[in-house]
Amino acid sequence: MTENEQISAARKFVNEWLNREGNEKSEMQRFWISLIRDVFGKSDSIIDFEKNVAGHSIDGFISCTGVLIEQKSLYQELKSHNVKMPLAFRQAKLYYDELTYSERPRWIVICNFREFHIYDMYPDNIFENDLRPEIIKLENLSRDYKRLNFLFDPNDDSVRPEVKVSKAAADLIAKIRDSLKSNYEKNKQRDYQNSLAQICVRLVFCFYAADIGLIELTNDDKNIFRYIKNFSDLQNIFAVMNQPDHTSLPDPNLNRFPYVNGGLFEEKISMPTYNPNVKPIDLAAFLEQTRVFKWHNIHPAVFGAIFESVLNDKFRRAAGMHYTSIDNIHRVIDPLFLDELYDEFKSARKARKDKPLKLRNFQKKTGVHYRP
Repeated sequence: MTENEQISAARKFVNEWLNREGNEKSEMQRFWISLIRDVFGKSDSIIDFEKNVAGHSIDGFISCTGVLIEQKSLYQELKSHNVKMPLAFRQAKLYYDELTYSERPRWIVICNFREFHIYDMYPDNIFENDLRPEIIKLENLSRDYKRLNFLFDPNDDSVRPEVKVSKAAADLIAKIRDSLKSNYEKNKQRDYQNSLAQICVRLVFCFYAADIGLIELTNDDKNIFRYIKNFSDLQNIFAVMNQPDHTSLPDPNLNRFPYVNGGLFEEKISMPTYNPNVKPIDLAAFLEQTRVFKWHNIHPAVFGAIFESVLNDKFRRAAGMHYTSIDNIHRVIDPLFLDELYDEFKSARKARKDKPLKLRNFQKKTGVHYRP
């Protein structure tokens, strides 16, 4: 199937199943067979239904890629905000534990015809109480269908596109940093650490800004930095982005770069100096590589890892900087206030009396703008 054919098939699948009853018993097999065969063009023989394990019946099992499927009826709750392990996952985990070690799958998929909750059971994730699923909504399948490729390819990890892109972007920024550092040192420049970090952080901002349209590009643009030949060109860009009014600059390319308040481009930094005996880094080649990234897909929390990668260990420890994963953030903030807020919202939403008033009061409490 071509990509366009697959997108069209996914849209057709979504339109059909958004309007169906979503009954676990009567429609589960048809749902998965249609997904496998019609959307992905694969043989439905890869999936076993009602696999018997120690007296239990597993809804779906794909042994060739290691996927255990637990199907629920439409709109049945798949996650819980007040217990570490949701009921649906606990049920699937019970079946998982009954399998022999050689049979245990990498993936557990919980589905209710509207959402796919995907748990990675790789050996690294030994603390299943802290596992958080990747969630794919049926309504977004025409956009996110590639994230389900793990059903058919054991080596595919597209279910987490933002992590894959984020790691690659972090690696690239680290390479730029290392090359810049080498130029500073070969030119015998001292006290360059702050300037080095500033250059990399500013570049990351520019890449992201260009990707989301904050920096205007024309149709013939292939690379926002295509005309940068040396560090002086880059320094000029940074200087322009610290000028509130620069619409009349002689170079029209520089006019595209917006003024950025907040001080990011305010500090004067030193670039690697020119030395005829030192080969400079191929800055243009590095910048060209950034075009392969969809910077808007990078998970916001992973930007912390990218920024951290541009600082050396000594500087990072001195500044008290360390990247905190999303899971660890949730372990702190969920029990502190998010769990309580979610329960309050759920109670207001299900209220039989004064429901609109309770919902408006909840909006006021959370600071969400509303119109009475």
